[in-house]
Amino acid sequence: MRTSDSTNPKDALGLKKTPLRLVPPALLIFVAHVMVLGAKKYGEWNWRANKVRHTVYLEAAIRHLQAALDGEDVDKESGLPHEAHAAACMGIVLDAKQLNCLIDDRNKSGYVQRLMDSLIERSASEELQKFIKEDRDRCFRETLEVISPSPSAAMCAVTRDLNPE
Repeated sequence: MRTSDSTNPKDALGLKKTPLRLVPPALLIFVAHVMVLGAKKYGEWNWRANKVRHTVYLEAAIRHLQAALDGEDVDKESGLPHEAHAAACMGIVLDAKQLNCLIDDRNKSGYVQRLMDSLIERSASEELQKFIKEDRDRCFRETLEVISPSPSAAMCAVTRDLNPE
C-alpha cells in the first residue's frame, strides 16, 4: 500500500483510487493486440452497440484455455497467446456486464462447485485423489527447487503443514 508523506492534496485523493499500476503490462499489451484483431473482424466496442451472449464469450475463453492447457502456446490465426484471447473474452464480459449489454444465458443450477467439492471430499475416485496429491506435491517440489537452498527440508515442512495428522 502506498502512503503519502506529501502535503499535496492530489496525493491524498490519488492514493484512494484504483491502483491500475498493479495490472501487469504484459496483460494490457497482449490483450490490446487481441482487441485490435477483434475490432477488425467485428467492429470496435461491438458488444456495447449490440448485446452479447455471456456463454459465447465464456465458451471462447474456455476453448483458448483448453488449447493452452493442451500445450499450445499461441492461437494459430492470430499468433498471439491463448491466454491473451481468454483475457480479452473476460474483459468483454466484464465491460458488457457493467453496461447492461450482456445477455445472461448461462445455466442457473450452480451445482458445479458443490459437485467438485463432494467428489474430492467423498474420495469418489481414489485415482483422482492420487493424481491431485501427486500433482500438488510435484508443484511444491518444483517451486521449492527454485526458491529454497534446501528443497528437501522445505518440502517436509510444507507437506507437514498441509497434511497435519
